[in-house]
Amino acid sequence: MSKKPTCEEFKRKIEELEKETISLMKTEDALKESERKFRLLAEQSPNMIFINYKGKVVYANKCAEEVLGYTREEFYAADFDFLSLIAPEYRELVKANFNKHLKGEEVEPYEYALLTKDGRRIEAITTTRLLNYDGEKAILGTVTDITKHKFVEEALHREQERFRILVEASPLAISMIGQDGHYEYVNPKFVEMFGYRLEDIPTGREWFAQAYPDGEYRQQVMTAWIKDLKDLKSCEGRSRTFTVTCKDGLKKIILFRPMTLATGQQFVTYEDITSQKRAEDALRESEKKYRDLVENMNDVIYQTDEKAVVTYVSPNIELIGGYHQSEVIGRKFTDFVYKQDLPDRMKRFQDIVSGGNVPTEYRYVKKSGQIIWIRTTARPIFKENRVIGVQGILTDITDRKLAEEALRKADARLRRHRDRLEETVKKRTLELEEKNKELKSQSQKLEEMNSALRILLEQRETDKEDFARTLIQNLRTLVLPYLEQLRGKQPSPEHDASLEIAMSNLQDILFSFSSTLATRYSSLTPREIQVASLIRDGKSSKEIAQLFNLSVRSVEYYRENVRKKMGLANKKINLRSYLFSLK
Repeated sequence: MSKKPTCEEFKRKIEELEKETISLMKTEDALKESERKFRLLAEQSPNMIFINYKGKVVYANKCAEEVLGYTREEFYAADFDFLSLIAPEYRELVKANFNKHLKGEEVEPYEYALLTKDGRRIEAITTTRLLNYDGEKAILGTVTDITKHKFVEEALHREQERFRILVEASPLAISMIGQDGHYEYVNPKFVEMFGYRLEDIPTGREWFAQAYPDGEYRQQVMTAWIKDLKDLKSCEGRSRTFTVTCKDGLKKIILFRPMTLATGQQFVTYEDITSQKRAEDALRESEKKYRDLVENMNDVIYQTDEKAVVTYVSPNIELIGGYHQSEVIGRKFTDFVYKQDLPDRMKRFQDIVSGGNVPTEYRYVKKSGQIIWIRTTARPIFKENRVIGVQGILTDITDRKLAEEALRKADARLRRHRDRLEETVKKRTLELEEKNKELKSQSQKLEEMNSALRILLEQRETDKEDFARTLIQNLRTLVLPYLEQLRGKQPSPEHDASLEIAMSNLQDILFSFSSTLATRYSSLTPREIQVASLIRDGKSSKEIAQLFNLSVRSVEYYRENVRKKMGLANKKINLRSYLFSLK
């Protein structure tokens, strides 16, 4: 049977669990703080930062939105393909490097091209590494826009190609002479100027003997030549003028300019004095173009030494900062940095000296005291594998910063207006709902009243019909029989007349049907209407004749007229049944 733990052992176990819990909480807090710092740095980074998980963008920073033109919602959409950002010719390279990461292999920074939302092409360099994303592998990529650098590199390549073309097509004769005095290269102009091809040129001493036949003058030239070959430093930047006899015997005055290369070779140019002015003018024009390019750029070009002292700044610093060149050169660049940004700038400078070239932004104090925003891209300057300074470009981005701030404020105002509008709409909606309820209630009441009125009207019509039937029935049973009995029994003509009048009036009351006939058949005479009413009531022609004191033939005549005017002539339709069908 196992031994039960003592109280002390329980306490120790509890204390150990508490320590482990505290340790885990600290680790979790540290991870949260690390993630917060990463997001803060990523959002402030001047470079584009992506996290790619299974070919989908799960994180893109603000710079990525600004440079590529997509919103984060578009980046994070399920149907967004990360490869659509990559120029087609680099997509296989990107997929191959992703696969290397997933296999655990290191991938060196590499260059490729991105496509913005509006189709612009951006040259970039990316540094990628593998990271853990919710327990699975994802790729963290930091992308630097090097479009300007590419432009500079291409410009440099063009300059090198231009230099080669310039050497080949130069109006100056050019040669490359080895340390042993043999010619290793001559350009076409050299052949044109002196008549010697490379394979025809002897050593320097022999050529001097041929080119300078005058003994005393030849000796002077050779002495100077040999002295320059021995004392290479004295040769740098010096020029000599010689009269040379070419292969065809013509003499030319040549400006001889030697330059010693690091390899010990002599790079020599030969210029015919007659073309000197033209070459100088061309050179001055070329220098002016490059100078104008530098001085008229919107950006400022600068250089510092390794101690951050400015050694050169282009003249347009006066346009940006208000300082003349002479007020900047010789001073530390930190003298012009806004105080609060100074610690970060010093750190960035050390990063650049260490080999970094990440574009950064900071505040710059103009000569007037105004504070502006500057974006700088810099790189270290090397000499003999040692950093001797920093070279970079300054760009005034104050307008962009002000626009961003204005946009932020406008966005805040828009949110406030939207909130107020939503509140107004909500309030108005409630009012309309209340009004709608009230209208529905009134509508229901009106419906109920209409129903009640319909019932009352229907009841009134029913009561009216019942009253009429009762009245007619009473007249027929209680009055008419007695009046008929009196007819013809009164000896006095006046009584007969009164009786007829009473009978006629009662007939009008009893036979209200006559009004319907008069309305529908306007061609019927009053007597025809009375006859039709009595026929409807079931009276025979004889009874009608007695009632109106007419002959039976007269009543038959009226019956025929009624049938004709009602369209029943020559039709086998019972007149009384037809009259009953009329309402």
